[in-house]
Amino acid sequence: MSDVLFICTANICRSAYAELRSPLIAPQYSYGSAGIQGWNGHKMDSTMAAELKNRGGDPTGFKSRRVQAPMVKDAMLVLTGTARHRTAILDDSPAARSKVFSLGQLAQVIETAPEELRGQELIQWVADLRQQCDPRLDVWDPYRKGPEAAVEAADIIDAHLAVILPRL
Repeated sequence: MSDVLFICTANICRSAYAELRSPLIAPQYSYGSAGIQGWNGHKMDSTMAAELKNRGGDPTGFKSRRVQAPMVKDAMLVLTGTARHRTAILDDSPAARSKVFSLGQLAQVIETAPEELRGQELIQWVADLRQQCDPRLDVWDPYRKGPEAAVEAADIIDAHLAVILPRL
């Protein structure tokens, strides 16, 4: 079980990076990741792994996995790379609506949340707003797009994590 579960397509770039980077920002939580079309048992993408290393993380031992409904059910918070990932999760687990957000969506809304809200109260406050997930806030897939795309994706993920994790 993970406090925070990150979801992307194959679980080798964005969600893997977020899972392994998050403990460096907020070590008090447990993190996991999975993919909508996860490749079970694959290493992290080498370009994204190199960017993680540049930022103090360690991809050693990472193994991708496909998302399963119990992972979503058991997580306190589920964060997706894109609006489409969020929709896919909610198609399979509609009861999780109050805890599944895209990274960009949650970061944007948290910036407007009352400062005193933290943890579950904050997540519930965001869920009660019932805002649409804006695809313009998506973290685009850097897979096979070179080091520049990996840096850009990591920068965006880091910016979102810097807003979200301290408020949990």
